Order: sequence, then C-alpha cells, then structure tokens
Amino acid sequence: MQAIGHKFDRRHEDESKHEQQRHISTREETPDPPNDGTIDISPHPTNVLLLQGIDTLTNEQTIHRQFPKARIRMIRDKQTHANCGFAFAEFNQFPEALEHLAKKTVTIDEAVIRMAFGKLNSFEIVEYVKTSCH
Repeated sequence: MQAIGHKFDRRHEDESKHEQQRHISTREETPDPPNDGTIDISPHPTNVLLLQGIDTLTNEQTIHRQFPKARIRMIRDKQTHANCGFAFAEFNQFPEALEHLAKKTVTIDEAVIRMAFGKLNSFEIVEYVKTSCH
C-alpha cells in the first residue's frame, strides 16, 4: 500500500511542477499593457503636469505654444520613435503648474488634453518607453 501512495505523491509533484512551468511560460508571453502615462500620475501636487490624449502627430513645439513657460518632454516609443499620446510639462514653480491645471479645457491640434500632476521622477528619466505604447 505504501508504494501506491508513493507513486501518487510523485505523480502529483510532477503535475504540480508542470503546472508551474506552464504558468511561468504564459506569464512570460503576456506582453505589458500599452503605456498611456497613467502610471505617472502623482497623488501629490508637483510642478510637473502629465498631459494625456495628445494626437500622435503632435510635436513638442506645438505643445510648447500652449505651455510657453514649461519644459516639454514628449514620450516616444523606443522602437518606432512615434509619439505615445502623452507628454510632461515641467514648470519652474508649482503655482504655474496649478494655474494650467485649473483650466477647464486645453486643446492641442484639435485633441482635448487631460491633465494631472505628474510624478517628478518620471519627467527626468523617461524619454522612450520600455515597451510599445500602441
């Protein structure tokens, strides 16, 4: 009787290992979700605004016309260099950012832009997203 129980335990272990390997390979094949900037929204007020909903043909100069006192960082796809539909506007002082955030509507190239405070470290280190943004 013990031998039968031992075989069952070993078979259960093999099935468990197979299930773990299948789970790992499935997880590795699953691509990251597209990056739309949402992960860069700050829960705290900052002097950086996250601008979302930007038309894919919009460039930094066009955004700068709406935010002339800000330093603009357009986020682009690492492989295609295409605009990912979001950017950051960094202002010298917090009140400048707050003034723009208080505007009800900002339109750039006929696209209505959603604005939120952006995380400070996102502006400095991000230029190209790690994965595809589309």
